[in-house]
Amino acid sequence: MLKVRIDLSVQLFSFLVMNFLFSHIVTFESDATRDRDSNWASGLCPENCTCKMMDYPKYKSFFNKTVVCIGVEFVNNVFPENVPLDVQILDLSHCHLVRLSFKLPLKNLRFLDISFNNLKMLDRQIHKLTALRRLIIQNNSISYLQNGAFSGMMFLEVLDLSNNQLYSIEPHTFGGLNYLKKLHLQGNRLHHLSPQWFISMPSLGWLFLSNNLIGRLKANVFETLSGLFTMKLDGNRITHIESGAFNGLTHLRILDMTDNQLQTIPTQELHDLPLLQYLYFDKNPILRIPYHAFHSVNLTMLTMSYMPELKVIEKESFSNLKHLVTLQLHDNSELVYIDPKTFVNCSRLKNLYLHNNKLGSVSSVLKDSLPALKTLHLYNNELECDCNAMWIKQENLKEKSNTTYRSVLFGDSMLKCSAPPSKKGKLLRDLPLSDLNFTCAPVLIPLFKNRYNLSIGEELHLECYTMGLPFPQISWRLPNKTILRKENLQSGRYKIHNNSTFILKYLYETDTGTYSCQAQSVSGFDVKSTYVTVNNKPVRISPEYVAGNFITISWNGTRNQWSMTGYEIHYRQSDRSDKFQIIPLDRRLRQFRYTFTNLTPLTTYMFCIVYVFETELYTVHCTNITTNDLDLNEIGITHINSKMVVGVVTSIFMLLILGCCVFVIRRVGKRKDYLEPLYSNDTESLMDVIPLESMYQGQTTSAACSSRTSLIQSQD
Repeated sequence: MLKVRIDLSVQLFSFLVMNFLFSHIVTFESDATRDRDSNWASGLCPENCTCKMMDYPKYKSFFNKTVVCIGVEFVNNVFPENVPLDVQILDLSHCHLVRLSFKLPLKNLRFLDISFNNLKMLDRQIHKLTALRRLIIQNNSISYLQNGAFSGMMFLEVLDLSNNQLYSIEPHTFGGLNYLKKLHLQGNRLHHLSPQWFISMPSLGWLFLSNNLIGRLKANVFETLSGLFTMKLDGNRITHIESGAFNGLTHLRILDMTDNQLQTIPTQELHDLPLLQYLYFDKNPILRIPYHAFHSVNLTMLTMSYMPELKVIEKESFSNLKHLVTLQLHDNSELVYIDPKTFVNCSRLKNLYLHNNKLGSVSSVLKDSLPALKTLHLYNNELECDCNAMWIKQENLKEKSNTTYRSVLFGDSMLKCSAPPSKKGKLLRDLPLSDLNFTCAPVLIPLFKNRYNLSIGEELHLECYTMGLPFPQISWRLPNKTILRKENLQSGRYKIHNNSTFILKYLYETDTGTYSCQAQSVSGFDVKSTYVTVNNKPVRISPEYVAGNFITISWNGTRNQWSMTGYEIHYRQSDRSDKFQIIPLDRRLRQFRYTFTNLTPLTTYMFCIVYVFETELYTVHCTNITTNDLDLNEIGITHINSKMVVGVVTSIFMLLILGCCVFVIRRVGKRKDYLEPLYSNDTESLMDVIPLESMYQGQTTSAACSSRTSLIQSQD
């Protein structure tokens, strides 16, 4: 047994010795190889560049043949030619290059950085760099990319064209990039996107289009990018997303729409993204988050912060979001109201950020509807420190009295009161519980102005919300003292949406007056009002010419005199009750007058100009005009228009030209009569044939033929 143990010890010792010697031999050989290869390009290297075997962090590679020429200025600012042919990494950034010329067969080049230069176009031979894996061309001045510009780079994985001047890309510029994973086009001047750009790019996982000038996403523009994982469209001017714009993005998980011009939530389009998890929607001018805005979207995180116009989050706007964990709704400076029933079936929501808004309260119903809630930020709002804040105070007290209880509230040291006036500026945590009643009178949150000036035919929209315990009922009071509630509202011009929005369609002048939003409960009453003035259209008609059997009227006062779309002229005899006859006015009627013929002499007619809005008619102005006695010797013009005026002016002009021509011909005739005798040698006979009046002829002809007439007169 002892002998066996000795043998095992000897074998183990021999193994350790051999392993030690082998490792040192390998290390020695690799060091020798590295020393030999570190100067692999010592005989051929561009001036002021570094050429050696090295690890290059930009490429995240280890021990490659690398040429680094950062900041080197070459002759004529042109790509250097004395580059080692077997180079693998080439960095020519910040070299002031104005032109590339790939004459060398760099068949081993895998990484090329030509960023921060002065390139205005790509060399046509760049596609010959067939071994490239990463091409960085950012921060140049390239404005145009042509078809097949990168067609030979079949193994390219990263293409960075960010921060150039790109405004035009031909349809098949990126054709053949079958292994491309990342495409950087941010920071350019692209106004639109074309689906033909993305054909034959099945491996594309990251698409960066930030900070361009894109204004619209058209249908099916990304339909070939089924493998896309991340897409950034932030910092553009997108105002509209067409239905089907996200078709084909079946694997998209991250979408950034921050800082665009979207005014509505693209609800339907989001349902075309079945795997979407992260949605960034900050800095868009959205006024409200409406009912079912994000219903059943497969989101894990949603951010809608720094939105300068957002005021209201409506009932069930976040519903059936079964995977939502984090929701950021902070720093919305106009956000004043969140419906207590905003969240429905959001069972996994843990983090809700509502700080730095303008909220007067957040209902305990909202907090109780989120069973997984762990963190709630409410600081830096305009809290009403009354019964509406009671549950917040109770949360603080419960946490203080029970060390094992963890409140969902964060930052109670920043929860300050804004109302009532006696508590303004105080910390909620410093107020005794007795100062906060369990019931309180209603407080209205009006979203309308103090006064409105509207025109007939327009719609009036008034919106207000309320808070208080018990929850108040809202009603609307009209100028005629009528009280309207949703439950007693009949069909017609009036509509109440969710008890919070009052709509009056097809305004008349008689709708002018005070409109009030009223909130009432057993605890009290509150009212907020606005005054609405409904103005008539600024169009008036007047008689221009009156005869026995026709009348010409004219009108004025429109903002755009050439556009009368939506107006009609109605007329009939004043003493009759039959239907008006109608003359539509539109852009095709390029005049401001109309003549009515076949009228009865000595009869009064009523003429009205009427504004038409959908199915409603609004009388703008009416006037009565009486025809004269019929004069049989008078021949009236039944219809005067611009063509008649042009015809008369043209005729007069032609007559003037004809008269001028006749005058010239006659003068030429006279000249011939008295010039022929000049060839006679007899001076006395010459005096006999020259008409005396021509010797004293003055320049009395018209300006239309002045040049020719002056010549004749001088010869006279």
